[in-house]
Amino acid sequence: MMFRLLPLWILIVSINAVAAGVGDTPDKFEYQDRNLTFEITRAGYVTASYGSRIDGRVISLVVIRGDKNDLVVDPDAPPYALDIKIADNEDFTIAAQSGSGHFIDQSWGKRLGKIPPSLANRTRDVSELGFFADALRNQVKPRLDKSKLSEWAWIVDEMVQFLEYVDEQSKMSPVRGSTTPEAAVTAATTYNNVVTIKTKKAFDIVFEHSSLASNLYTTGGKFLYSVITCNHGTCANSSAMSTKCSKTFSQSTLDAYASDLLCDLYGWPYLVHVCNNDTRAQYRSIKNRSKGTWSSCSSPLLYAPSCE
Repeated sequence: MMFRLLPLWILIVSINAVAAGVGDTPDKFEYQDRNLTFEITRAGYVTASYGSRIDGRVISLVVIRGDKNDLVVDPDAPPYALDIKIADNEDFTIAAQSGSGHFIDQSWGKRLGKIPPSLANRTRDVSELGFFADALRNQVKPRLDKSKLSEWAWIVDEMVQFLEYVDEQSKMSPVRGSTTPEAAVTAATTYNNVVTIKTKKAFDIVFEHSSLASNLYTTGGKFLYSVITCNHGTCANSSAMSTKCSKTFSQSTLDAYASDLLCDLYGWPYLVHVCNNDTRAQYRSIKNRSKGTWSSCSSPLLYAPSCE
């Protein structure tokens, strides 16, 4: 169990129509070409953005780095907890990842559940996520590996992993064979929230680390958004995690009930990591359609909760 501190550097990525170029100093690395601009700097308070332009539309991605993860407990985790947010041209959230169990920038939780009035733009935007991942992998990562800030090149791998996960989920539908047209989101009365609890061994022994993935769709099977938690360790979208259970809940609102939940303060007397308590609180909040701990933060759970 660890407390989260404010992050220490800024990562900014944006895609614009600009001339190609690379800038590399001990404090900042920049990359630009016709449709991609990447900038990373270690200065002051952290904000981050990352974007792409398609026919005048911009997809942005914000990355905020938190504290170090405990790699003894969870060697598959990234070195630092990362909050990641993908947003569209109007700053509606497409996907968000919480590295520690709550968002460092609490406004992210408030933005979840605010969806553009038409699915046409959402469908078009998510169709480009795989191209963003390829651009980062092929254009930015090799250059950053050789830069003065190469110690942060792993962050690109995490961004690519997140983009590819959301891209995959956007192509999956809980409704088999759905032919529902791209109608206005506001025309829907209920939504399907596909909730998956992911787990792996902790300490390389019998105890478990867990995190949660939540993907919201219309009843016709159209993708709306993803929420991923990491709970101070390996994120639910990582290939190192395996599925313990999954359940689909029907809800009448677009709310993302799993955001901004954390059991760490409750586990402090036990001096242990409480990722499984976080996962249970997140799961029960979605199930009960209301944010809360739901009696999940009493004594530390050593194993991932079930989809009860």
